[in-house]
Amino acid sequence: MCQASPREFASEVSLPTNDLPRRGFLQSMMAVPLAASAADTRQTPSSRVRLEAFDYSGVRLLPSRFRDQYQATRDFYLALPNDDLVHGFRVQAGLPAPGKHLDGWCRTTTEGVFGQWLSGMARMAKATGDAALRDKAASLMTGWAQCFEKTGGVAGHYSFDKTFCGLLDLHLYTGNPDALPLLRRITAAAAKTLHRARQLATPADPQAASGGNSEWYTLSENQYRAFLATGDSAFRDFGDIWRYEAYWSTFLDTAAPAPRRVHAYSHVNSLNGAPLAYAVSGDERYLRMARNAYDFVRRTQMFATGGFGPGERLVGYEGDLGRALEMHADTAEIPCGSWAGFKLSRHMLAYTGDARYGDWIERLLYNGIGAALPMAGNGETFYYADYHTGSGTRSYLWDHWPCCSGTYIQAVSDYPNLIYFRDPSGLYINLFVPSEVTWRQSGQLVRLTQETKYPESEEIQLRIDTEIPVSASIRFRVPDWANTATVEVNGAAVSVDIRPSTWAAVSRTWRNGDRITIRVPMRLRAEAVDKQHPDRVAILYGPVALVEDLRFNLGLQLPPGHHAPEDLAARLRPEAGNPLGFEVADPPGQAIRSGRFYPYYDSPPGIPYRMYHDFTRNELA
Repeated sequence: MCQASPREFASEVSLPTNDLPRRGFLQSMMAVPLAASAADTRQTPSSRVRLEAFDYSGVRLLPSRFRDQYQATRDFYLALPNDDLVHGFRVQAGLPAPGKHLDGWCRTTTEGVFGQWLSGMARMAKATGDAALRDKAASLMTGWAQCFEKTGGVAGHYSFDKTFCGLLDLHLYTGNPDALPLLRRITAAAAKTLHRARQLATPADPQAASGGNSEWYTLSENQYRAFLATGDSAFRDFGDIWRYEAYWSTFLDTAAPAPRRVHAYSHVNSLNGAPLAYAVSGDERYLRMARNAYDFVRRTQMFATGGFGPGERLVGYEGDLGRALEMHADTAEIPCGSWAGFKLSRHMLAYTGDARYGDWIERLLYNGIGAALPMAGNGETFYYADYHTGSGTRSYLWDHWPCCSGTYIQAVSDYPNLIYFRDPSGLYINLFVPSEVTWRQSGQLVRLTQETKYPESEEIQLRIDTEIPVSASIRFRVPDWANTATVEVNGAAVSVDIRPSTWAAVSRTWRNGDRITIRVPMRLRAEAVDKQHPDRVAILYGPVALVEDLRFNLGLQLPPGHHAPEDLAARLRPEAGNPLGFEVADPPGQAIRSGRFYPYYDSPPGIPYRMYHDFTRNELA
């Protein structure tokens, strides 16, 4: 699992601290006024941002499956009783404790996910202006803070990091006046109680490999976020303590370092600290580490869906990923992995401006968190995606309220922040999702509305609304799988440089009511799981991973090496009335067999499917 059990959390409190330079750190914390931040004028991190996210402001989701998921997620977490969520904290603090304990991973307290819930609520409240969600998060923070003031401690690296993230997001996205003072107080408490493991662990050590007992190596990211938001150098200094140099540095000069079977999610999540280390320090080495680390995950660890980490471990290079499909139903940890992938991709977009970092976001949107079963009941959570070569099903984890119940709301809350980016020249469209974005271009208010049924349709319609003409570049990411695309402005074709994984730009003076039409032709294609298994493939249509419905159990038959797009087109016929459904035709041109393919995100819970097809064995020929 990706975090410690409640019992393991208790063992983390009051670890030795003689190696942590806390006296100087505490003095620096207390020297900063609670109402203002002492900015470090030596740092100019804003100048390092190439593309700016909208930071949960100015973007509105329009009707789509993603808005439905967003709304359902909001409703589920809003309905959770506040007293239940802070009950365990109050019991531990000896305070009156109405409500009841949750079960599963939260049977003692909710400390492992509490901060993530605050984070997701704060982001959603900012994106939608949701006062009820904002007030709920504030009430939960107040209840937790009363317990913290009573006990004065933090329960370990993992819980501290999640709680810190939640408080920071309440400060950033709801303007809660109590959040920043609390951030300073819990960081001071952490300086007293958290063991400084950075010099005691390497990526090969059991502590670093377990991914459960500590995960100290993820702390730098949120500390650096706090520094970038407040200018308070104390957060930067505490983040420096937890930099995972032993692991990050293995990517300094290569995207294929010596393999280590360490915990997958937490080590990919840790990589988010590297681009932020670059942001706060200006040291280009950290950006190079982040580039290579990203390429390492994309090229050697990732399935066609964007998921990674079979058995929750990173794998080696010599066919380990493909062989894992024979053994693991716990093929990829989805909400946690999507959260880590969204963040790393967004950071890399921000600090490089390269469109290719948006490709992973798209895969995870459709086939990762966007394909997760909704939160349900008493903490029923979709945790693992199952890509086993025999068959798989979409199902909930056997235990309630796991770590993925924390990252679920965070990943879904990120949707509005992943669609659009901007720079002084104009707007960048990273995802084709029905939505609306408003921004100022050269001081002029501009609104762009995106209307599309993509991926059910290849067409994307964009409308510009502006009071006066405005000059700007409108760019869109050409997906990594797209061979071509076409663009029209007000019905007239325009010449645009179209290359996969780059930004295609249309630059002109825009007038009110101007329309852009983008068409991205989609076709069936197969992606091999790795180089050592060229005939063990997933079948995709555009950005969507398709699965075979095994209730029919007849199988798609293709000889080894014959799964090019034209081979797939000859065997899979579009299903009438379903633009993303396909029926199996065998032999070509003959009668339709009783077999069908459909999007993984549409697979019914508990119904067997096949994600990866092993044509080496010519499955049922």
